[in-house]
Amino acid sequence: TVAAFEIDVVEVTMGAFAQCAAAGACTSAHNLAWAHCNAGGTVPLDHPVNCITWDQARDYCAWRSKRLPSEAEWERAASGSVPTTYPWGDEWPTCAHGNIGGCAPRTAPVGAYPDGRSPHGVYDMAGNVQEYISDWYAADYYTNTPARDPAGPESGEHRVRRGGSFYDYPRFQRTAFRGGQDPSDEPYDYVGVRCAR
Repeated sequence: TVAAFEIDVVEVTMGAFAQCAAAGACTSAHNLAWAHCNAGGTVPLDHPVNCITWDQARDYCAWRSKRLPSEAEWERAASGSVPTTYPWGDEWPTCAHGNIGGCAPRTAPVGAYPDGRSPHGVYDMAGNVQEYISDWYAADYYTNTPARDPAGPESGEHRVRRGGSFYDYPRFQRTAFRGGQDPSDEPYDYVGVRCAR
């Protein structure tokens, strides 16, 4: 059970993140050696921001008077009140549901896959980019957690990432799929952000 919250309907776009950088509240997204970094290229501004660090994602959300979602909030937004295997239900993922592995060579405009929306109308919770979460990661955290508003471990070495990306094949698009990333790692081209409050 989670307390009432709001979450962005789409992932943060390159255009929105660039506004934060122009205002001096964020550092610019990176244009790294990763093949699909959206910064500094010719990718339209309606694609999700990627190649940013966890700290950059946190700073962007704070600039918007929001925050990174908790893992429990993210999963609630992805699955609705009756948990399903994928945000859209239990049907095996196809390219109609989202920008998943094998469907497109890189990110797609946010909100481009209405068949993949969650029960709450949230887009791209499977596909496009994985998303940074506020919680520290522990593989066994959900075996013994508070029943209301679980906030993740008090500390750790990795922060949680949720959702599948355009690299990830169907089994990694499950609503329950989770992983961790050292927040000091170089940013990846398959990880982005959405904000909550």
